[in-house]
Order: sequence, then C-alpha cells, then structure tokens
Amino acid sequence: MRCYSISLFVLAAVSTVSAKGYLYGLNSTVIKTTVALELVEYDAETAKEVRRGSYEKYDLAGQGLACIDEKIGVYYTLATNATTGNVSLIGISLQTLSLDLEINVPILNEGFVGVGQYCNVDSETGVVIIEGRDIEPPNRHHLWKVNPKTKKASNLARLPEEGKIDILGGFSVLDTTNLIDWLQLAFNDSGVIAARFYGFDAKTGFVLNILDNPLNLGAASYDPKTDLIWGVGARIDEEKQTITHVLVAFNSVEGTFVSKSVVPFTLFLGAISTVDIVGRKLFVLMSNMTKSPPSIQQYCSQASSISRRIPIFCKEYQTQDIGVNKTAPTPPPPPMDLVTIDIDSGNVIGHPQLCKEFPFCPRSIEFWNRD
Repeated sequence: MRCYSISLFVLAAVSTVSAKGYLYGLNSTVIKTTVALELVEYDAETAKEVRRGSYEKYDLAGQGLACIDEKIGVYYTLATNATTGNVSLIGISLQTLSLDLEINVPILNEGFVGVGQYCNVDSETGVVIIEGRDIEPPNRHHLWKVNPKTKKASNLARLPEEGKIDILGGFSVLDTTNLIDWLQLAFNDSGVIAARFYGFDAKTGFVLNILDNPLNLGAASYDPKTDLIWGVGARIDEEKQTITHVLVAFNSVEGTFVSKSVVPFTLFLGAISTVDIVGRKLFVLMSNMTKSPPSIQQYCSQASSISRRIPIFCKEYQTQDIGVNKTAPTPPPPPMDLVTIDIDSGNVIGHPQLCKEFPFCPRSIEFWNRD
C-alpha cells in the first residue's frame, strides 16, 4: 500500500508534569531483541523524564494514535501485537503505568504500522472511537466504537472511498461538547492528492461536514472552556516562498479556522499535541526557534531529514507518487523542543528540549489533569 504524506507535518511525542497535571509520551523501542512500547511521564516545565513504563511485543510507527480517558486515567493507543500480527487497542493505567487492557480490533495491519489510524475517547461514556482500514477488501476507511468494559467493537461509519491513501502526519480530534469526531482523510482528485477534514457525528456516524484546511492545521486538541480546537498550523506565502507557523483556533460547529498568533519555530511534528485544560496550555513538538519565517526550501530540507516521507509541496525532495526523499542533500535531524503555548494569550511561554533528534522523540503526547 502506498502511504502519502500530504501535510506540513512529520512525527514525535512526549509527556510531562505540572502543578495541575501530568504529561505523557509514547514511543516505539526495542528491548534486547524484542519490539516494545515505552510510556514516559515528563515534567512539563523542564521536559525531564519522571518515570517510564515498557511493554514488550507491541509496536507502532505512526503518530497521534493515542487518546486519554481523563476520568479514569487510562492512556489508550492503537498498536500492533508483534506476536499475533493483529492490531490491538491497548489501555495503560497512568497511576501504575501497567498495561491493563488489550482488545483485538478489526483494523488492517499495514506495512507502515499505524499510519492512517486514529483514536479518540469520550470520557463521559468511556467509549473509544477508533479509525483504520477494514481487514477485508476493498479495505475502506472505517470508524468503530469500542467499549473497553465489554471489549466489543461496533460499527460507527464506513467511508465509500476506496483509494488506498493514508496521511503520514494526519491527525484526529474529538469535540467532546458537540460530539463531533474530526479526522484527516486523503483522496485522489484527478491525479492530485488532497486532504480534507471529515467531521462525523460521534453518536450516529453521519458525516456532518467536509472541510479544506486553509491554515494547514497539523496538530490540535479540544478545549471545552472555549469550545474550540486549538493547534499549530502554517501560513504559506507563495510570493515570498516562506512558511509561518501560527496558533490556530478551529470552531468545530461553524467549521471556521482563525489564525491567532505567530509561533516562531521552523518545524513541527504533525499529529502530536495535547492541551492542559486547567493550566490553559497547548503542548507541541517543534524545532529551531526563529525570528523570521523559514523559506519553503529550508522547511523542506529539514522535514526530509526527519522523515523520508515529506510534505507534498516539497517537490524537489520527493518523487511524484509517494513523497519519498530522493537525492537532495539534507542536514542531520534537528533536536525537538516541547513548545508550550498559552492558548489565552497566544504567547510561547516555554520550549525546553525534549529529544535530541527525531528517532528518539515520542510519537504521541497526552496531558492528564488528575488533581
């Protein structure tokens, strides 16, 4: 299956502690010769590790595959069971860091593990909404509702498109007030690969809205206080050939995107963000603080150093069909900071280094307001 990267985003993840809650990040690793997942708790202000849990025989390669049930403190993620080869929804207790739940789900295990899959949870009901491809041909995109108590998955929606196109760096987010599940899906429009936001009714599965992405929103989380989805996007100036990262507020009900403030960093890792609702903070992984917007060439060069699959507009760095880096010279992967944005003021209030280079960064982050 071909895997397209058609957003401005690549990968990463993290975890942290603050006065009001705790930040967690999930990554894939190898323990001796066995593939494993690691869940790390971080200090949110310093990005220093506090504690770590390891879970052998599970693997993931995509980002943004996790979600957190705030009420019961369970970190859910889609992962591949390396023993059975099946995709599982696993649940990790954030109090004990023990893996307490594994549910085999009817999702196709693809070559690039986790790409095109999403996970969100409604903490009021405990229901987890997952998305992936059907196991049976034609392998359409499918949404399921999973009940962790009964360990049963039920149909929510199936998309009619049959094109085998997934988004590396795509993301999903659940508006828990209005119960709209948003996810990025790609399609082939007469040979041009494009991505749009699909908004599904989280109860019925009906498609409520299909939107373009004018501000290239690439990592976002829902804030019930403002009833908005907050994240980092990018404004592309075609005339100046520059990219400016911005804080974006997305109104889930009205379907509108508003640029709030400039986020002065060169690059960020898509699908990886979380919000501290109490502390009013958005966390994202970004690199290279800058006083002026980077050029598209600079951005593409750095993006290709992090992942072989790079943004579709980086034409000189990719092949025509799958966005794989060719012969263009690339710098070494940059270190990634845990960028903290005050969502009320729009200001960057911290950016401690989280990881020295991409392979060692987490691939999903979630904040838990436990206290």
